[in-house]
Amino acid sequence: MRPEVARDALLATHGGLSLEWCATICHISPMALYRVICAFGQHSLVSVLTRCGLRLPAYILADEKHSRCLTAKVYLPTIVGGRVLWHLGYSDAKSAAAFTQSYGVFQQAALEQEPSYRVKGALTDGFDSTVSSMRTLFPGARLGCGAVSFICQTCVGSLEKPDVRCMSITGSVVRLC
Repeated sequence: MRPEVARDALLATHGGLSLEWCATICHISPMALYRVICAFGQHSLVSVLTRCGLRLPAYILADEKHSRCLTAKVYLPTIVGGRVLWHLGYSDAKSAAAFTQSYGVFQQAALEQEPSYRVKGALTDGFDSTVSSMRTLFPGARLGCGAVSFICQTCVGSLEKPDVRCMSITGSVVRLC
């Protein structure tokens, strides 16, 4: 399989297309694509995506999925830039320390790829632990809150600084409302 075909197929599966659709679009067998995905399974998303030619995102959306694992409540901290999932973590606690540790994995992997990397802006849903961890990890970034559906909303008092304005995402560009 040619490297550019593998890259296109990996980006398509990462973008949400099914294994079958990606194999059809890229004219490769689903088993070959599955083997490529398994081979990359032990690598961080950041290193795989940057090796595929994607630039690290300057503006991110940080969110946490509240879920259940058997009977325990768990949290899946995520970082998205544009339409690409850059980080998917796992935590059994919803504390700021636990989220900072999870989001810190993304930060560390990004700094390994590009030592001068800085996040310029981060959009969150206002969840206290996520907001706190973003402030800790990306102190120079402009921080906003809004609906996860990218609809601009007024910040609702859960942020420490009252002057933080809401941001919205249009494509991969974050702009102040």
